[in-house]
Order: sequence, then C-alpha cells, then structure tokens
Amino acid sequence: MGVTASWLAVQGQDREVYLERLGLTKVGECSDPLNGEYTCAELPNGWFVVVANARQFELIPALKSVSAKDFVLGGQMVETVNFCQLCGYEGGAQVWSVVHDVDIDLDGVQVAGDPPSAFAELHAQVTKELEEGSRDVDYMFDLPLELSGAVCGFQPYEFEFFEWTQLVRKDQLSKRGPVSPVSLRAEMNRELTPFMQARGWEEDTRFDPHFGIPFRRTIGKDICSIEFMYASHPEPWILVRTETQNLTNEEFGGSTWGEEDAHRHIPFWKRLLGLEKPPPPPPTQELIVVQIEKAKKLVAKFEALMESS
Repeated sequence: MGVTASWLAVQGQDREVYLERLGLTKVGECSDPLNGEYTCAELPNGWFVVVANARQFELIPALKSVSAKDFVLGGQMVETVNFCQLCGYEGGAQVWSVVHDVDIDLDGVQVAGDPPSAFAELHAQVTKELEEGSRDVDYMFDLPLELSGAVCGFQPYEFEFFEWTQLVRKDQLSKRGPVSPVSLRAEMNRELTPFMQARGWEEDTRFDPHFGIPFRRTIGKDICSIEFMYASHPEPWILVRTETQNLTNEEFGGSTWGEEDAHRHIPFWKRLLGLEKPPPPPPTQELIVVQIEKAKKLVAKFEALMESS
C-alpha cells in the first residue's frame, strides 16, 4: 500500500490557535508523523507542521481556512496514483502551486504563480536525473516533496528526527471520552536509555532521518542500529526497529520486532456483533511499564541473535 498524506506548515502563528482553527487537539506523542490520524511537530527552524495521515482532511479547504492572516505552506502526496503537490496560500487564496499528476504529464509539473526561488534549481536537478535515469522511475513525483523540504524543512520521506505530537479531531474526542496524555517518551528516556548504555549501546546522533529513539553498537563484524518506535494514543506501544551492516561483505539487513495486542486478532464478525469483546485495558502507566519491559526483552533477543551469527 502506498502512502497518502497531507501537511500544513506555518511560521509565526500561535500554535494553539492554529490547531483550534483546524479543529484538532493534542492527545499523545509518537515517533512517526504517520502514526495515527494527525500529528504535529515544532521544527528546529521555527516552522510548525501538521501532518494528516491517509485522507483525514481536504488540503485546499484546510489551506483556505488557516491562511487568512499568515502564509501557509500545504503539501499532499498520493503514492497509489503518483500524485504530489505543494501550494502556498496567503489571505485565504493561493499564491503559487507546483503539482505533479501522471494523468496530465508523466515527466513534468504544472506550475501556477511564482514558486520559491529553490524551485528552479530543484527542477533543473530532477530534469537532469530524468534525462539520465530509467524511464520506469517517476522522478518528478519527488519535486514537490523536495521543494517542501527546501522551504520549511519537512517532507514525508526525509527529515531530522523531531518529537511528534499525536492529534485527533475535537468532535471525535467527545465520542471517545476524556484523554489524559502521558509522557511515554520521558519514561522511555528514563528507563531505556540507561538500559541500552549499560549494554554497550551509544545514542546515535548522526544526521539521519530517524523515526524513533536511535542507538548504535558494533557486535562482532556487524554495525547494529536500534530505533525505538512508539506512540502513546490510544494505547501505548513500542516497536524495536533493527538494522545491521556487515563490515566484511557490506551486506545490510533490517527488521521490526514487536507484538500486537491479542484483541486485534478477534474475528471481525464477532467484534461487529459484540459477541466477543476484549477486556478493558489496564491503567495507562501499567501499559507503559509492560511495553518498556517487552522492548528490553526484544533488545536482548536481538543481541543474542547477532552474537550467535
């Protein structure tokens, strides 16, 4: 399945007012912008980005509603149909746009208005790659994404690690009942960081597009990396993502380690008819402790596997 995502980025606006205009409220934290329905993050350069997973909001109406007073950058990508766009809105109206739609032009983009200065250089670069590369690759799909990265510092594929906040629509929150956000990341830092350091792992501070809390260690002839991916809403979970690079033959490998909750395996028709319901979840803090202990066991299991290979 391909990724479908939209994002809005602003500078200068009051963050809470901005979320209020979008009808969103904070409920938790996560390691990945596509964990959950909506997420947001404060970027190091001062931009504030809100990301909607799948088709959670229509991009153009959202841009019009939040750009009355300030410039707003909006992007959208639909991998299943190779559609991608980036727009600039101000005063409730579009001031420029860059759109790639394979149904209109497989090897080009449609440009309206006066896009940012970075567009010309990026367009020339992608055009060169197109001319020199394989005809089976849709090079222009990446152009709006790279332009988003050049303007605000965010694109869905590549970014420096940020701390992501989970969001939900306020009208949905009323149906689910009150939410008490918990600091899952703080508990992970308190419990997992010293656990990893005691086992010889170092925090990985390289400039890479990490989606979680990263660590690095050499085991035998392999450089090993571990990232803890996580989300705290609606129930806390932690996954252990591993990568290895063999120093002898330069082979790479990777996998994600974790367990799903048992109630997810209840047949759909039983859940639909209410014939078999999962028990109510334990308190959130207890769930966090359980997830951290599972993560520790998975780390030990991965180390044992690498040491025996």
